[in-house]
Amino acid sequence: MIRHPSYNGCRSGFTLLEVLAVMVILALLLGITLSAVNGLTGAHALSVAGRQVSNLMTVARSEALARHKLVRFTVATENSSGNIKPYCRISLWEWHAESESFVQFSEWESLPEGIVFDPEWPGYINNSSYAAREPSLVRGDYPLAMPEAHFQAEAAGSPIKLAFIEFLPSGIARLPGGAQRQLLLVLCEGSVETTGDNVSITYQNPGQAPANWAQVTIDTLTGRSRLHRP
Repeated sequence: MIRHPSYNGCRSGFTLLEVLAVMVILALLLGITLSAVNGLTGAHALSVAGRQVSNLMTVARSEALARHKLVRFTVATENSSGNIKPYCRISLWEWHAESESFVQFSEWESLPEGIVFDPEWPGYINNSSYAAREPSLVRGDYPLAMPEAHFQAEAAGSPIKLAFIEFLPSGIARLPGGAQRQLLLVLCEGSVETTGDNVSITYQNPGQAPANWAQVTIDTLTGRSRLHRP
């Protein structure tokens, strides 16, 4: 029998079944990798957002002390023009005695993409590891869910509604209608849906409470904030 010069008695190449099996394995590995990366990205974004909010709180307190004025840390909750996205933007406002109104004195800051303030009292924080260690950390007033902690203003020429935490010239924090020593703000993964005047938050996994979040706790007596992660 005459053999082809390149033939060495061994099969070359792969069968279609082998190629398909490898592709399935690669797809599974890719899916697992992407899930892990997305989880890390979300956790990192929440940490960044938590530090961003906590840092601006610190600036608000410092400015109240330095300016000898009332300074409000604010979260945009409604904007008729739609140019300032609700529950994703924060800024500082100070009291002007001449105009008898609060005036914005810091630029709007945007939370990382995919991160929003939870507008309702976040019951899921009671299941956190830090709550298990120290239950008092999840007891406090929640400004975003309190009508007394909102005010109307004007930004970029259009009306805007803002939730706020107020810092006094003494450095302490205050919340109208507040009854507890601590104030809480919680950030989670989600998106904002706006229909007319109605604003709703959709969690990353609709129908389920967030599994990951960042909580900023403000001590009203000292005006200082702390960041907690589950």
